[in-house]
Order: sequence, then structure tokens, then C-alpha cells
Amino acid sequence: MHTARTKRVSNRVLAMASAIMVVAAAACSATPAAAFSECVMFSGTADGIVKPEAVDDSRGALQEAIGEWRTEHPGVTGVMSAAKPKPKPYWRSGVRDDLYVSPVVDRQAYTLCWHGVVSPYVCTSGARLCH
Repeated sequence: MHTARTKRVSNRVLAMASAIMVVAAAACSATPAAAFSECVMFSGTADGIVKPEAVDDSRGALQEAIGEWRTEHPGVTGVMSAAKPKPKPYWRSGVRDDLYVSPVVDRQAYTLCWHGVVSPYVCTSGARLCH
């Protein structure tokens, strides 16, 4: 047997559930990252006499890698963001922790730099395209 009090409580519960569903739907539609199914990692490595030169050249190599991929995958769009790359040293198998210098990070690229064997600075820049 339903009383007036039971009906008021049921109506409040239904109203709260509806409000929660509206908020949840809005939150899901405001999350564009969930729409991406794949991310591709890019990197470029270069050396230089001074750190700014190595940074600029590694970012140029990164842009070349992205351009080549876009040529091979025309029409693919998505969101590009900085991503920490794996260092790609020229003359050694890895980079010791004490050889790293401070990274350069912005929205477009994450650049790791270290003291090289032949060149004073070597840098690898990384970015990710999610589509």
C-alpha cells in the first residue's frame, strides 16, 4: 500500500537519479580523449655545440618524422601533445643518469638532453598524436 509519504520519497529519488544521469552524460561528452582509439609516438634526435642548437635541431627532426607519417597517413587528424621520449644516443647503448641536463618541455614537445660522446649536447624530442 503506497502512502503519500512513500510517493514523495519515490519522486525525490527519481528526480535525483535523473539529475545524476544528466551530469554523467555531460561529463562523458566533455571528455574528448575517450574518443581516441590510438596514439602514435614520434621522436627526433640531434646534436649540437650548445644546448639550444641541439634542442632546436631535435625538434626539427621530430617535425620531419611527424610530416613523413602524415604523408603516409593522409586525412588522419587528432590531438598532438608532448610525450617523454626514450633517448636515442648516437655512440652508446644508453645514457647514464649523471649525463642528463635539464629537459625542455612545452605543449608541442618533450625534449631530453644529455652530454654526448662526440658532441657536447645530444637531444631527443618526443610527441604523441592521438586519433
